[in-house]
Amino acid sequence: MKGLSYFWTVLVFGVVMFFGGCYYDVEPPVITVDFKNFKTNEILLVSKEFKYLGIDTKTTKKLYELFSGEAIIYKDGNIKLKDIDIKFYNPKGKVTSSLKGDFGILYKDKNMAEVVSNVVMKKSDAETTIFSTRLVWDGNRRIIYNDKTDSTTIVSPSAKVKGRGLRTTPDIYPLELEEIEATIE
Repeated sequence: MKGLSYFWTVLVFGVVMFFGGCYYDVEPPVITVDFKNFKTNEILLVSKEFKYLGIDTKTTKKLYELFSGEAIIYKDGNIKLKDIDIKFYNPKGKVTSSLKGDFGILYKDKNMAEVVSNVVMKKSDAETTIFSTRLVWDGNRRIIYNDKTDSTTIVSPSAKVKGRGLRTTPDIYPLELEEIEATIE
């Protein structure tokens, strides 16, 4: 009899396990992020390479491309950049000039970029180069500028001009500069 009851116990247990299964009723952990509790300048993403395309909303043509070797993207939409290269395009899609620098910030909501440290702007089809401590690209007004605290040097084959308070376009024409010191060669 003992053998028979053991047989029925094993059989019943096997049938229950076969049809009922064995599982744990545990839900996987869910991670939620509450963006309302983030402070204004908290980091959302760190990127090794970054590319941003500026488009004319009226014509849908490419105005500029911003490339960066490294980027830190913040919750407020601002992006800190390292090793910046901005290429400006004419309506036919040809590069007119480039703006390079060591560091900067892209203000996406304002359609502006500020480039600082070893800033160089070069016109593509001419030998005109601008060196500055800082330049700001305003994509809404399509101008490049700095203020009187920023040193600027413009070098062309015929002249070297130093000054402060630059205001120009991606075509490097027209060009305004205050507190000028010029050397004509």
